[in-house]
Amino acid sequence: MNRILCEDRSLPPNMMEFAPTTPTRRSSTRQRTEELTERPGTSCEGCHRTLNPPGFALEAFDGLGRSRRVERVFDDDGTLLAEHGIDLRDTWVLGDGNRISLEGPKDLARFIADEPRAMACFARQLARFTLGRPEDLTRDGCLLAEIYTGLQEDLPLVEIVAQTLASPSFTRVNKEDPGQ
Repeated sequence: MNRILCEDRSLPPNMMEFAPTTPTRRSSTRQRTEELTERPGTSCEGCHRTLNPPGFALEAFDGLGRSRRVERVFDDDGTLLAEHGIDLRDTWVLGDGNRISLEGPKDLARFIADEPRAMACFARQLARFTLGRPEDLTRDGCLLAEIYTGLQEDLPLVEIVAQTLASPSFTRVNKEDPGQ
């Protein structure tokens, strides 16, 4: 979520305690993930209750990005062990406590496209990428506002990037800043 909503998620501590679990080789990816990360008592449960739902919404695609309705589970020799229907439904609990019902990738994409925090995060990410440094609200506030406004107005991305590249934050070098 750090790159979509700019919600800071720190990495788990190295000494995590894992509750014993035995997902079977025939289990679906979702079943294995839930078993390993969402069972009460696991140290993963807190974060994964917010991390897993967007991933489950994308289970409609296989590892190569192909659309699928069934997940096929194979053993190491390539023998088919099981087939599972894809369950895309889940409730995403955001960092602020809001709950979003997801029923697949379209719901996830719609939420991200309409979410003001995602637009603000995209503005920050675009500024960081084009400027080659972390954004500075004092110095780059106007640029961030322009990017955000362009997203709200549904401007084409190429136009937003062009505006960013034409901005004073990008075209002017601050000689007092050793990072430039």
